[in-house]
Amino acid sequence: MIVPEYSVRVVKLGGSLLTLPDLSNRLQEWIGKQIPKTNIIIVGGGVLVDEVQRFCRLQKMGQEAEHWLCVRAMGINTQSLSWLLEDVSCVVDFEYLKHSLTGGGSWLFDVEQFLKRHEPSCTGVCLPVDEIVTSDSIAARVAVVLAAEELVLLKSTGLSTATTIEEAARRGVVDGFFPQLASELPETRCVNFRDESCSETRLYKTNELLF
Repeated sequence: MIVPEYSVRVVKLGGSLLTLPDLSNRLQEWIGKQIPKTNIIIVGGGVLVDEVQRFCRLQKMGQEAEHWLCVRAMGINTQSLSWLLEDVSCVVDFEYLKHSLTGGGSWLFDVEQFLKRHEPSCTGVCLPVDEIVTSDSIAARVAVVLAAEELVLLKSTGLSTATTIEEAARRGVVDGFFPQLASELPETRCVNFRDESCSETRLYKTNELLF
């Protein structure tokens, strides 16, 4: 496990949030209000992944092809967002990303190379090539491998009260594989990013007390 010199925050930006017309300003404003850390931003697939899945299933391409094409779609969204965030670089090389953790700031991370070349050999629970795995679990896995101090999920919806990771999965707030990573995760927050106030709730592990 990597131990960075600078605290790391992994931020998963839901793909559905790419439809926000003021996304760039809102994201930069939100980051500016957080405790300073190195922000690693992972962008979800949104409607692009939905279309990829429909195509793959129509053409009966199989689970592996669908999985990796969906990951590629996440990369397209990541590259697209990099055009909006002028001061945020997009990184595809995991080794380069690791060496960039000490300086703070924010980075967009295209995860495809990481998932193919690095993730399977990293310690901890590895991600299966399965439709149950979405950008939620991918961001969670990155947070574990980078020994991040926190994981933040920016969503189009939120939770009214703090809850467990397992309950969040049952409600469809996170994907079905996410609970299998729960024991390894840092502090995890879920933010309703469509809400102008960016209301947030804490996602707890089952062995943590809820107050």
